Amino acid sequence: MLVSIGLLILIAQLFAAELPHVKIENGVGQLIVNGQPVLILGGELGNSSAGTAAQADTIYSQLAVMHVNTILMPVAWEQIEPNERSFD
Repeated sequence: MLVSIGLLILIAQLFAAELPHVKIENGVGQLIVNGQPVLILGGELGNSSAGTAAQADTIYSQLAVMHVNTILMPVAWEQIEPNERSFD
């Protein structure tokens, strides 16, 4: 019984939480996460620089020095499914 009540409270909190969204005001969009505006300071890895996880790892430290909070990194389908029906 107590577990059921706890589960119901948890579910209610999840539904009450505000999902990230773009708020449009005066024709300007603003990303809202956890009820607060977020400024994306992004970095991008090129197609050849992010071929493997090891290659990407060498670049993360350089991006950290630049204080980015978002990384755009290409991922080829072959990295997710190297062999048919075999996912990594």
